[in-house]
Amino acid sequence: MSPPVERLAGRAFAAVLALVTGYHVTLLGQGALAWGDEGLYPKYSVGAATALLDGSWGAAAAALAGWGSRPGEYLLRLPAAMLQLLVQERTGLPVLNPDSLRIATAQNVLVSLGLGLAFWRVSRLLLPARWMADVASIAFVLLTQNQIWVRHLLPYDAAMLVHFVALHVCLRGCLMQGSGAFQWKRSALTGSILGLLLLAYPFIFFRYRSLGLPLASLLFAACCAFIVGLRRDWRGEGRLILMGGLASGIALSIYPAYYAFTVACGLLLFVAGKSDRVIAVTRESIRMSLLFGAAVLSVMLGFEMLARVGGVSYLGGARLLAGTINQGSFDEGFVFLATYLLAVDGPGGLAIIALAAVGLWALIPGRSVVDPRASRVILVFSCLYLAYAFQSVVLQKMVFTGRYARMYIPALIWLAAIGLWSLRGQVRHVVALGWVTAGVAGFAIFASEYRLVGYPIDVLYRLGIGYEDLVPENVRVEFLPLRAYNLPVKAVTAGAQYITHPNDRRFVIVNFALPSDVGPGLDTNPTGSNYSLVHDSLHFISARSFGWEGATAGLRERLYRPGFRLEVFRASQPSANNLCPGQAQTGQLLRCQG
Repeated sequence: MSPPVERLAGRAFAAVLALVTGYHVTLLGQGALAWGDEGLYPKYSVGAATALLDGSWGAAAAALAGWGSRPGEYLLRLPAAMLQLLVQERTGLPVLNPDSLRIATAQNVLVSLGLGLAFWRVSRLLLPARWMADVASIAFVLLTQNQIWVRHLLPYDAAMLVHFVALHVCLRGCLMQGSGAFQWKRSALTGSILGLLLLAYPFIFFRYRSLGLPLASLLFAACCAFIVGLRRDWRGEGRLILMGGLASGIALSIYPAYYAFTVACGLLLFVAGKSDRVIAVTRESIRMSLLFGAAVLSVMLGFEMLARVGGVSYLGGARLLAGTINQGSFDEGFVFLATYLLAVDGPGGLAIIALAAVGLWALIPGRSVVDPRASRVILVFSCLYLAYAFQSVVLQKMVFTGRYARMYIPALIWLAAIGLWSLRGQVRHVVALGWVTAGVAGFAIFASEYRLVGYPIDVLYRLGIGYEDLVPENVRVEFLPLRAYNLPVKAVTAGAQYITHPNDRRFVIVNFALPSDVGPGLDTNPTGSNYSLVHDSLHFISARSFGWEGATAGLRERLYRPGFRLEVFRASQPSANNLCPGQAQTGQLLRCQG
């Protein structure tokens, strides 16, 4: 490709990244605490910040290692939580007030910016030309999955960012393979001690619970000794592999469900024995993979030590996570990624899939047009995707959702970039422009739909309606509600100027919950002419992107057509029992205290 076209691709990537970052800024201010998992933020990050400000180190450690095995996430959001508490102390603005939550979600914009840049850096290493990295990164940045979590207190973007950093460092380490003696005896000795301690840890702790912290500290020391035994020097590839393992361990602590990235990095190091072959296992590649794995384990054991200070176990919580990945359809496994991209990203997803098919043909042995490293990365991630799909379809263990399938989309984009590279002449230029145009079109379709959605908490806050004030029969849901959902009670609309009072019958709210499954349609509209509609918006779960986050195919169909809507009705002529205590019957709704 000519230099002017290459410069144009670089400028286009910079422009798209800047525009998307600006768009993310506009998303802040609503949506926080809409998902059940976001309730972990006030419980653990804010809880840890409160404990630290009170000088309670044990309580802070217990909070940071709380449920969900996400101590990295809670630690990452700790500064924002402390700032919120300081603002609350100075101004009285509650931590869970939507305006205060802007502080907690603001860092998501920087994380998303870093995510696009990190993908670009990895693409520069894998793809044969810089302009290819630019075009592939444009396609990545415009994906719907990179837009929908900016409003929320969830760890998905941050975990992806750190995983890309780990992958980049490990790929660089593969390029700097050294040679020399491998201290097998010393490594075998320290590794055996570490393995025995890992096996004995749960059994000893079960009998002697007071030994939790000393045992965790001993395990951490044994892991460090194993790392020292594996090292040859810290100046070359050993330092890079160690850094990559530490970064991958931190990413796991932010969100453990993206474990495939950690497994992929370990496998990439294990089979990277020769730079001119896709798969080659050597003594050096074994050493690199062991060093990487030990570095990952050292982070996990470090958090286990922290958890034991607070009297809980990080590893104990991690073992329970697999059983929670069961919301959705098991039978979508093998075709989920293609189906998801087509449904959610539209033209952009179609372009990725079509070019990936061309790239697959280009990678057939004897036709390869790229560096073996790119083939190795694509092969490893493809195998991991098929293994996950096998667990879903055959073993019925874990299901795909949009955020889980996200782990494998980067490899699909790199495969699509290879398909683009395999084209020749002017066709390559035209297809590259078409790919970028399709990505922009898919983003535009998403953004136009996303601006129409409403969030239960924010609607109640803006209207001044206290969820707990309404009589139960005036809280209606069209489908069967998800019982585990963190309903928008007054605790998460703190600071609102409420116009309701206990046992208020003036308002009827519809669909202020999450649907759990397809059920019979329920009568949700209030009867009689006394009620008028004061709010109507599309429920955020009916945005096409969110329908793939744990909903079955049947439920998605119901959510999309005609749409799961948030509605609020108000009595046109309030009766005496609908007025605030002591309020004169003037025919107007005044603000109630409480």
